[in-house]
Amino acid sequence: MSNKIGTYILYSLDLAIPFSLIGDEPIYFNHSGDKNKPTNYRISDYSFGKKVTKLFYGFNYFINENQKNFFRSETGYDSIISEKDLHKVLKDEFCQSLSNFRGFKNITKFYFKNSYLLLFK
Repeated sequence: MSNKIGTYILYSLDLAIPFSLIGDEPIYFNHSGDKNKPTNYRISDYSFGKKVTKLFYGFNYFINENQKNFFRSETGYDSIISEKDLHKVLKDEFCQSLSNFRGFKNITKFYFKNSYLLLFK
């Protein structure tokens, strides 16, 4: 629970814990003199803030479908690749870097430097 919007909303949903916005929303003051923001504002003054406030305001005892969809869209959850595919991408990139002279040179330099440091420590 909180009275303001933050990334902890996404953390909470990721852990399957319902999140609730409760209490009075804080008023922020523009102390920096940023001309793109008013001197006093609330997050709900902006369309994104209104959307999030509407989704999470009040006591939530479960995560509804709209909140799940919000989580998926904000985190890119549906575009995550599998562990197997990630291993394949990393392996292919590593093999490709070995075939490149610069990549091979960097890898050999790394191993020789580490071996040298281990020998003369």
